[in-house]
Parts: sequence; structure tokens; C-alpha cells
Amino acid sequence: MLARHFPKQIQPAFSMPLSICEPYAWYLVVTCENCGARQPIHRDTSQGKATLLRKYTWRCIQCDQVATYDPDKIERYQHIVERRKTPRP
Repeated sequence: MLARHFPKQIQPAFSMPLSICEPYAWYLVVTCENCGARQPIHRDTSQGKATLLRKYTWRCIQCDQVATYDPDKIERYQHIVERRKTPRP
């Protein structure tokens, strides 16, 4: 199922900054080849266990560079939220 070919024209409708990621959820993350910004591209429902079989074409939310990322260039990321040691003022 993951190995099917998808058109290169498919682009995300909106960006997903790390700040809106759900606590303890897993995500697929790429690092922009042009500006170095790390950004989640998709929720990883396998929780980091499945093998990635397809490439992703992604437009950077900071510099607008479009690039295609092979599976070995895609990171797994679990969004962990640490508790504050002191309450907010």
C-alpha cells in the first residue's frame, strides 16, 4: 500500500509546525535541503515501527523550496512534552 506511486503535484494544503504536534504522537519529519528547517510532514501511525517505502515531495514552509525526500532522508520523531519546573507567571 505505501509503495504506490503518487503524483508529484500533491502538495500539503497547510503546514504543521512542531508547536501544534500532539504530545507523545509520532511524526515523519524532513529537514529542508535549502534552509535546514525541520518540519513534520505526516503523522506516523505506526509509532516509528513501519518501513517507509515511498518518497515524499514537500514544499518548505520557511523558504518555499520544493524537494523530494527519499525514505532514508525522513526522520521519525516522537513529540515529547516536558513539564515546567516552575509555573508560568
